Amino acid sequence: MAVSHSAVLARAAVELAMQMVRSCPPAIECAAGLPDGSLGTDATAIASAISSVDSGDGVIVITDLGSAVMNAQFACELVPDTDARVVAAPFVEGLVVAAVSAAGGDTLDEVCARAEGALASKRDQVGEVTDAERSLSGSDVSPAPNTEPVAEADAIVRNAAGIHARPAAALAALAAKFQADVRLTCEGREANLRDVMGVIALDAKAGCTVHVTAVGTDACPACEAVYAAVENGFGEEPA
Repeated sequence: MAVSHSAVLARAAVELAMQMVRSCPPAIECAAGLPDGSLGTDATAIASAISSVDSGDGVIVITDLGSAVMNAQFACELVPDTDARVVAAPFVEGLVVAAVSAAGGDTLDEVCARAEGALASKRDQVGEVTDAERSLSGSDVSPAPNTEPVAEADAIVRNAAGIHARPAAALAALAAKFQADVRLTCEGREANLRDVMGVIALDAKAGCTVHVTAVGTDACPACEAVYAAVENGFGEEPA
């Protein structure tokens, strides 16, 4: 769920996250702003939102800044029967990654870890990522051992907009269906398909060739599915 001083900011960030998971959206609530419309956060309102969104699997709480963190932590104490966790994740990227991760069936631990590592790909682009951040994002996780089935393919990005946020989220959801480590390589840069921000950071534009590698029990069907998705242009306008 999203906790922000600004209701406008929270709604916009959640709208963006939900655009990534339109086919199977997880439950997301906002607790933002004060009743009179002014900026601020309220622990009671946050606790109420946590209770309303909890389905028994736990709740990840992503905040903007300052007192939002403090009030979110206090709110978690008000709902002791719910496994609610406030994570140190970037607000927008964290919500997007958490939504995609939850929609893909990840556990609460996995969703929290991916959200906390959501900024790694952006920092990697500007040369500031640390090994710890790369580990949180999942981009440094080694593929399955070579004794596992391996499948590879080269696909051409057919859609005019390239692999931007929505296609990256679609690929993450697709990869989650298979028992395989699936990766995409573009111009020497590699990303684990479950790392949405990492895939976006590949900057795979229309017309470029991407290399798909899948390792694991479902390597062949996973590779075929990803190849088809890229070659079909994700259902978007062709280049």
